[in-house]
Amino acid sequence: MTYLTAHSLSAFTLAVSALATSGPLLFAGQDTAPGVPAPHFETEGAEPAAGQAAGVRLTVPVAKLTFVGEAPNWGRSAWMRSISAPALLPQVVVPGWEAVLELPAIGRNGLPFRDLLNGSIALKGGPVEGELQGTLLLPNFASNEFEHHPFTVSASELLESDSRWRAIHGSRFRALAGAAIPGTAWFRRRADGLVDAPESHEPWVRGRSYDVGRTFSMFSGGRALAENLALDDVIGVDGDEGAVSIDISELEGVTTPLLDFEPLVKGMEIELDPLSSAIPFDQHAVFFPSFESLVRVADQLAGSSAPLVQFFDGRSQTQRVRERYEQQMCIELDGIARAFGSQFVDSVALTGSDTYLRTGSDVAVLFEGNVPAIYGMMKAKIETAADAWDVAAAELEIAGTAVLSAVSEGRELSVYLVATEDVVIVANSRVQVERLLGTLAGTTESLDSLHEYHWFRDRYPLVGEGGAEDAFAVVSDATIRRWASPHWRIATSRRTKAAAVLADADAWRIGHGMGLFAEDETRSETGVLGGGAISYGSGSAVDKTYGRLSFLTPIAELEIDRVSEAEREGYESWRRIYERAWTASFDPIAIQLDVAEGTLDMDLTLVPLVVRTDYRDLIELTGTTILDADTGDFHEEAIVHWVGAIDKTSSLYRSLNSMIGGFGGNKLGLNWVGEHVALYMDHDAEYFAGLEDADSLDSITEEMLPGLPIGLEIGVDNPFALAGFLTAIRGMLMDAVPGMFAYETREHAGRSYVAIVPAPGAIFPETPTIFYVVNPEALVFSFSEKLIHGSIGRSVDRAGSEKGAEMGGTDVTPPWAGASTGLYVGDGFQEALAVELFTLAARDQMRARSWANLAVLNEWRSAGAADPVQFHEDEWGVRLLCAGGGEYVWNEAFQTMESTVFGHPAEPKDGPQLPPGLAGLTGIEAALTFDRIG
Repeated sequence: MTYLTAHSLSAFTLAVSALATSGPLLFAGQDTAPGVPAPHFETEGAEPAAGQAAGVRLTVPVAKLTFVGEAPNWGRSAWMRSISAPALLPQVVVPGWEAVLELPAIGRNGLPFRDLLNGSIALKGGPVEGELQGTLLLPNFASNEFEHHPFTVSASELLESDSRWRAIHGSRFRALAGAAIPGTAWFRRRADGLVDAPESHEPWVRGRSYDVGRTFSMFSGGRALAENLALDDVIGVDGDEGAVSIDISELEGVTTPLLDFEPLVKGMEIELDPLSSAIPFDQHAVFFPSFESLVRVADQLAGSSAPLVQFFDGRSQTQRVRERYEQQMCIELDGIARAFGSQFVDSVALTGSDTYLRTGSDVAVLFEGNVPAIYGMMKAKIETAADAWDVAAAELEIAGTAVLSAVSEGRELSVYLVATEDVVIVANSRVQVERLLGTLAGTTESLDSLHEYHWFRDRYPLVGEGGAEDAFAVVSDATIRRWASPHWRIATSRRTKAAAVLADADAWRIGHGMGLFAEDETRSETGVLGGGAISYGSGSAVDKTYGRLSFLTPIAELEIDRVSEAEREGYESWRRIYERAWTASFDPIAIQLDVAEGTLDMDLTLVPLVVRTDYRDLIELTGTTILDADTGDFHEEAIVHWVGAIDKTSSLYRSLNSMIGGFGGNKLGLNWVGEHVALYMDHDAEYFAGLEDADSLDSITEEMLPGLPIGLEIGVDNPFALAGFLTAIRGMLMDAVPGMFAYETREHAGRSYVAIVPAPGAIFPETPTIFYVVNPEALVFSFSEKLIHGSIGRSVDRAGSEKGAEMGGTDVTPPWAGASTGLYVGDGFQEALAVELFTLAARDQMRARSWANLAVLNEWRSAGAADPVQFHEDEWGVRLLCAGGGEYVWNEAFQTMESTVFGHPAEPKDGPQLPPGLAGLTGIEAALTFDRIG
């Protein structure tokens, strides 16, 4: 068995958010996040947006345009694979007119410009005088912005055609509907309302194969959580679902056996969390040892950790998940709660049936302490909230116990309060209250009965050294098994489909308020199994079974007794694939974290990892080898430093050794390699100053490779074999490209190193110099001579200093000590991430995320919304954000919303290299340990 431990400073939120807020986002780009619906936008008496003219609907063929200056290259194609592609759909600007360019269907082959030439432009405005002047904006993905093509067109070429005008607008909405950006439901509804036979709205955006967030999630543990839980999977149901004729009890759940933890804890005396006896065995749980711990974690997640999560999350928006659940359950951490909570609360636990907090989940908070005082405080808060929402706070009886309840029509307020002798329970769901009361009564098995929970609590003692624990999260085998059950997966599938229908219904509701859609275009039924009629009287579309987009009915509350044949086939297909991800047993999870002095320290264990894990190559490479503190040349000058162990008995190492040896015989073998490999970047003020002057990724590649302060270090076990290897490499290089390179031996601190420089008269004189040095413990390569000098100096110091030998020349122990692999980002974090931004185009990602919001904001602006951002939040429950920390404002000249820091695609601004919220993040320490148990 393999388990993973991730120890990460300031990295907790990605891993825990995968546990606490993950789940399907309904469908790519859909604005279906929960939120309190506001009254829909009223257009009566509203004025058109500034610069938007009212008038006749006209069209003109693109082929009739006369270009001023260079005409577009109609022979090329836009592959639309850039991260900026959704914001760079071709456009047209005609001052004083509403102008829309016809867009052909976008598919795997991208967007041929020839198809644009064969299209037309739709215009609305007037009057027409002489000729019109405008600008055609076409994407340039080399710079991730628009190229401008000014044109004129004679008024005589304008044609009045309502049907063509509608078709042109429909083509643009169709393209936007497939762009996976905010507003998908709106764009789809608008396209269907404008085109009689709409084409497919299937997403044409393709995800990038690699980005900064993927790297980060590997070390935070978020990637492992996503793999093991597979919460983003929604079962496929093809064709007509037909009748619900199959008893769900006939469907077999996951059959992968449980790892037997009993022998691992036999005879142990292990202290458990006091509230673990109240948590059902098949629900996730997060324990806080004190009320102060709860406050510290909440403040950290809302403070310095939040920008980090948003930066790597991939979306430039917020759904205010925490605020919505605090309001719903009357548990806001306000001043009064902070002042009195620590006096009455001894410990706290958070639990629930699932983790889909963004879309709607059943949640409970349990308090241990002075029960009468806690109950009295909560009762007063609930009664006050009930008055504010104009609902009754009613006394119910659940499982023979008195429960105070207050629930508003849309569940904006949904709270149940119950007190037992030792515990106060606050929940947002009756079903959750029933489960907890059943557990306390002994009719449901509790978490504290599980051997894996005992094993985790032995691994993470309840009172650690110095009391360094602020939260402890557990996901049991039974919990994950239930999340993989037929009921859970089929309910998730139905709920996802219902959400798509409700999103369309809300799009109709908003458009109907604007006078765009007729009554007979509305959705009246969800058409989803178990669903029913849709009502609109409460400010948003509501299904009697599935709820509303602001809070979809939690999965635990969906009663499913019978399923269709298509659902059974879909689930069984998914289950077979999921089961193949495991070898012999299933996978409980535990996370421990500590907040101290502005840092968040997290340790994550998964037992085991899935078979086809992204960590597989890393596991193969490291094997059972463990890194020492002095391995990898840890030093303060390194602003980014990664070290990985090497297991020379692993199949990966043997395969690589065999492959390399095949090119040049034994001399090219890797038998000289030691037990580690490291990659690091040093701080170099002169080099980073050069980066500031680079204006594109191409210039960095061509001009900034010389002196790049990145070092590759490979441990050395056999220096004699290494000498043969380097000699063989030199001979092959000289034979392959004679006269291109020259070898120079140089010296620093009494130690020789080699510079491979362009030979005199070489045909490529700008080839960057490569340096390497053989230190007693490692071979180091770099483009930076300064970095090589630093490596030599530290090696010499270590050889003559006990401190240097133990600590690598620094008083800080590297995070990889005792681990399989580790990552460190130090005080030069800003510079390090700046390089990452250039290397992976992360600044372009931020700009693209901000621009992706412009299309739907322009829709609300054109409808007359004074504040399109606020309007979007009111109607969809999502606050659209500029990733660079700017605001969205109107650009009159280009008739578009824009970011104050990134501009818009036709007039871009560089914007910041980092989100302002990350300025306070000073470093990251992360390590992974791959071990065997069982």
